[in-house]
Amino acid sequence: MVRIFVDSDGCPVVKIAVDLAKEFQVPVTLVKNYSHLISDDYAEVVTVDNSSDSADFYIANRISKGDIVVTQDNGLAAMCIGKKATVLNQNGLLIDDSNIEGMLSSRHINKELRSRGVYASKSKKRDSSKDRDFESSLRVVLQRLSVENHLNCCQKVILSFAKDAGLDEERATSIGAGFGSGACSGELCGAVSGAVMVLGLMYSGGESQSVKEAVTSFQGKFKEKYGSLRCKEILGYDFSIPGEKDRAIEDGVISKNYPGIIEGAKALLAQTIEEFK
Repeated sequence: MVRIFVDSDGCPVVKIAVDLAKEFQVPVTLVKNYSHLISDDYAEVVTVDNSSDSADFYIANRISKGDIVVTQDNGLAAMCIGKKATVLNQNGLLIDDSNIEGMLSSRHINKELRSRGVYASKSKKRDSSKDRDFESSLRVVLQRLSVENHLNCCQKVILSFAKDAGLDEERATSIGAGFGSGACSGELCGAVSGAVMVLGLMYSGGESQSVKEAVTSFQGKFKEKYGSLRCKEILGYDFSIPGEKDRAIEDGVISKNYPGIIEGAKALLAQTIEEFK
């Protein structure tokens, strides 16, 4: 599973990164040294010693191909690019093979000038537009991963309620693997399938009527909100037709609509669970 690593010491976008990770149900690790206090209910927080490169080496030694790294350090960025990670700086700039060499050269030159007392840089005060730029860039990266090679809508719904349903992360993602894109046919929406599975697992130990009532209640709410239970009718694309999903991706329909539908389904599921406690 893709993971986000944040080089957290002095990073101004930690909260934004965690909030987006939570929204997209992507695990996130915040790496800091002992001089900084960071805690979060969703993120994994790792504390390393105060030596200058400890956080860098921790991240570089643990990332895998496809992971996302948020860092202001161009040296760490270079190491992560070499391991095929996606790297963003705190301003939302995508750092890759096309620009890392120039950034490293500039860093070296500026360091030399500062050591000679010729040049001393002053950081400009950060404004809110940089936060928005970062949020937009990270959201685009996460949306692309969600569509191309990450969890489908069914898996995301199940994962959000895995503990309630008595599932661990691996089992939760496995049972929903074949239900994305309307069970690969554009039929029953994957988010609905995931919600139905959760309700079945939660209420199967009681009376069967409770399961039926809970499922019916959820489906009624979902249909009222989105107009249909069928993926092809909600999105306007029939994924049983070859090439139709690719067209939906190219048209931006999936990246634009999937997050809202998934979050909507999770909210309706939470409401339904509350009703049938």
